[in-house]
Amino acid sequence: MKLQRTYFVLRHGVSTANERGLVVSRPEHGIADYGLSERGVEQCRLEFASIAARIRSGELQALSGARVVSSDFRRARETAELFCEFLGFPAPELDARLRERSFGDLELQSHDRYAEIWSVDAINPDAHTLHSESANEVRARILSLCADLEANEGDSAVVLVSHGDTLQILQTVFAALPSGEHRSLPHLKNAELRKLT
Repeated sequence: MKLQRTYFVLRHGVSTANERGLVVSRPEHGIADYGLSERGVEQCRLEFASIAARIRSGELQALSGARVVSSDFRRARETAELFCEFLGFPAPELDARLRERSFGDLELQSHDRYAEIWSVDAINPDAHTLHSESANEVRARILSLCADLEANEGDSAVVLVSHGDTLQILQTVFAALPSGEHRSLPHLKNAELRKLT
């Protein structure tokens, strides 16, 4: 798929799940609970004030008037709402295709166990390690969203607000890498905005 829009990605700010070191990847936990922590809210405010200043200075002109689409998980939704508030954008749209990758049996387990799935991704991006969503499945759902966004002629720039693994896997599309190599790409920090090229 040839992508014509300018794409920015924004990882959610520090959440209560991050602070507790928990994997929260299922809708029954992530939509209503595990939003931004107090530290995460303050982090977003500082980052987004800086971004707003960079737009005003012309440094981030491509971001001006962007369409903002977010995961419906609480931590991403709250991040997107703060982002739109600081930048004066309309309220974010929510799309389930931007949800966190499902980590299967790791749900509510320690985030130190992510590597058990990532190590297999690099060998087999179709694997459902510990009943997780495969890397290729994540990539397919994000590309489905991108196809819909590309069909809208009115958008020049899009900001996708999502989660670590989801956005790492999206980066493989722009880097022309297999989805299983997502951990080889620069890691997105909490509340980090990045232009994809």
